[in-house]
Amino acid sequence: MQVFPEVTAPAVSNKRGCGNSGGKPKDNSSSQNASSCILRIFTSLPPDLLHLALPFLDGTALGRWEQTCQAALTLVVHRNEELWHAAAAREYQWFNPVKPSYLSFKQFYVALRKSSWPTEPSMNTGIIADEGVHRPGKLYVVGGSSDRPMPLQTCEFFNDLGGTKKLPMKSPPPFSLYPIAHLHQKRSAPGVARDHEDGVWAVGGWSGSAALNTVERLGVNVKEMMTTKSSADTINRTQDMIPRMQTLTIVHNATTMVTSSSSSTISGGSSSNSNERTTPPTIATTLCRREAQWNKKQELQTARCFLASITDLQGRLYALGGGESIWQGARVLNTTEILDDPLASACAWRMGPAMMEARCGLSAALDTHGHIYVAGGYGGGTRYSSSVEVLRVGDDSEGATRGWLADAVPPMQVARTGFGLAFGPDRGLVAVGGSPDGLHSHRTAERYDDREGRWRWLPRMMTPRGYCAVAFGTSGLLYVVGGEAGDANENARNPVVEIFDPRADRWRAWVGPGDPGKDGMDRVDLGLVWALV
Repeated sequence: MQVFPEVTAPAVSNKRGCGNSGGKPKDNSSSQNASSCILRIFTSLPPDLLHLALPFLDGTALGRWEQTCQAALTLVVHRNEELWHAAAAREYQWFNPVKPSYLSFKQFYVALRKSSWPTEPSMNTGIIADEGVHRPGKLYVVGGSSDRPMPLQTCEFFNDLGGTKKLPMKSPPPFSLYPIAHLHQKRSAPGVARDHEDGVWAVGGWSGSAALNTVERLGVNVKEMMTTKSSADTINRTQDMIPRMQTLTIVHNATTMVTSSSSSTISGGSSSNSNERTTPPTIATTLCRREAQWNKKQELQTARCFLASITDLQGRLYALGGGESIWQGARVLNTTEILDDPLASACAWRMGPAMMEARCGLSAALDTHGHIYVAGGYGGGTRYSSSVEVLRVGDDSEGATRGWLADAVPPMQVARTGFGLAFGPDRGLVAVGGSPDGLHSHRTAERYDDREGRWRWLPRMMTPRGYCAVAFGTSGLLYVVGGEAGDANENARNPVVEIFDPRADRWRAWVGPGDPGKDGMDRVDLGLVWALV
């Protein structure tokens, strides 16, 4: 359920066949009566009851009525804004979002909401509004290989598609990649993670001849501000709706954060003239830009490739398992390393608790309790694992020193290496693709629900994928990129991005406007991580 009613969604269009029969102007009298009624209901509810009701509001349905959004916006202005924060935090709790220090809570949650809102073509141009670098919510593709064992130095991102499924008769826009700064050195099979300041990390990996112990970070330049474009009339309409709402912008002076009313953070609505063509609404959010290049960071104690990397709720960065080579028969590691303060220049990696099993090609995920899960992987020799281990991470006072638990979660239904593991909006672990033996690839996906205590099969992917990468977006869509197409042919790459929608319980392909081999993601052993900007 969507619980962000204060963000104005796309209004009902007057275009023929899209809401009004025959394109006739709609009668606003009933809408105005509905507006008054809804406004009275919102403002009359006790705060405690309203707090309980907000998480069950469907923002997509409410967003189609400008009056309902106006009522919600009025609620934010005239009532306790903590209710707004509570509803927003609850909606994205599964995603474990941590607010960067350079954003206010308001800006952060508006940006999260915008990243999960459907991408929709403009009625005039057919171009996706606010597409490209101006849309929050990006999935970064880091390294990989298109000709194993030679790695790549390139990195790209694509935008979170958003909840296109929520809009009837809407098709997703063509898949598009946007290049970013190259890594300092070529690397495939890296560990990738996002830190609490929205920095993207590339940890270890394979250089083409040996495992790496080098680490790189692509941070955010908080001094370069960027504001998304929004039509002046849309902003004016919104300001008329919420004249008392102070919008936010950020001014950096050392560690000082200042709020201002000179920059709009929320916009939207529909034209009061029913004969005019509706302009697709946008949300203007002040955000930073990415830094121009990757920065070298503290080196690992042990070189490792095909590792997993993750950040816990306390901000510590982990390097988990891995091996000395990408090839079968190489030494496999059960050791872990922890970087307690990733942003401190003097902080060095330290050894963490060793896993119960050695794992190379494993995958890791973090749940809402802060527990770290590792699963699968190659265990050395001819052994491929289906087992799962859990590290119940302590808080800052206890430190991340607790041992791994081998019996807390049952094994997956099949062995997997080079697969993806992610924690989803239904509070379950999802394991996707991978290889059972280093040669063949799975089409299968499965989900573990802690309440049931067992793994259940999900619908099969459209194609097999081994040595792929997966990540959820804030929209709740699961993205699967890259991978081998399922046989021993090293050149059988799978360039098409697949998306799993938990609401519809089905997969679909997300293709580019041209040749999938050129417009897709034709590589293996890559890293994938979501970031806000």
